[in-house]
Amino acid sequence: MFHYKGGDQPKNGIFLNLTDWQIVTLPSADNILPGNADREYLRLPAILFVPLALGMGGAYVMYLPFIGFAVVFDALAKATGRTLRSLII
Repeated sequence: MFHYKGGDQPKNGIFLNLTDWQIVTLPSADNILPGNADREYLRLPAILFVPLALGMGGAYVMYLPFIGFAVVFDALAKATGRTLRSLII
């Protein structure tokens, strides 16, 4: 079983909170998942978690420079637009 609700007492492991995308780790079997029954959790097998984390980290490293360039170009375009608008009006 891979789906759990808040308040359940599953075996130890790594769980993904499907409500707000947080990772919850339970080190021992006597721990209880946080939240009430409206929170849903998905148990992630460790063999799946490692490649998933590597892929997410790689995507972050690849797209971070593009995001930085986009922010800089957006700021330059807005500043240029404000300057041109003040010269025209």
